[in-house]
Amino acid sequence: MGDIPSGRTFGDYGIGTHRCLITHGFQPANPVAFNIKNSILVGLRENQYDGGSLQDPYEHLSIFYQSCLFCCSDGVTEDQKKLQLFSLTLTRRAKDWLHSLPNGTIQKWEELEENFLKRFFPLSKLLKKRVEISGFKQGDTKSLYDAWERFKLLLKRCPPHGFDIKDQMQIFTNGMNVKTRRLLDASAGGSIRVKTDL
Repeated sequence: MGDIPSGRTFGDYGIGTHRCLITHGFQPANPVAFNIKNSILVGLRENQYDGGSLQDPYEHLSIFYQSCLFCCSDGVTEDQKKLQLFSLTLTRRAKDWLHSLPNGTIQKWEELEENFLKRFFPLSKLLKKRVEISGFKQGDTKSLYDAWERFKLLLKRCPPHGFDIKDQMQIFTNGMNVKTRRLLDASAGGSIRVKTDL
């Protein structure tokens, strides 16, 4: 065995001596420092995403974008701003995922957003949401307006759904109950199923 430096015990080797290697979590390729208003910080932290199955990653991103609109910093690009602020909106599994990304590898917000969606909105979730959209039913919703709002919300929570406007209208009208379908047919001046584009 080699010589032990004087003053060090075997127990000292269990204590980290490389404190300079401690990281502060995820760092983009070109980090910048800028001032953030306290109200913005509070807003970002109130909208934290933990990566759980009950949370919607697209909704989280939508709220994040809104918060970023109120955060203005001279000389800081939108990419830099979003890359720096995004970690403040994550917690638990989602924060662990972000910290697992190698520092300095993400240069643009688009890259981080794409990685985030790959991780928290995988193909299995997309397919499940598509089935939910295609199987839409009016259910107990009494008004046509409420049903339409609920249908639009399903579409919004899955932007890559792939249904064009004709598909959407067909899914929606097919999901209406008999009473509502009669109302639609009456307002269309005949069966809505045989109507052509305007």
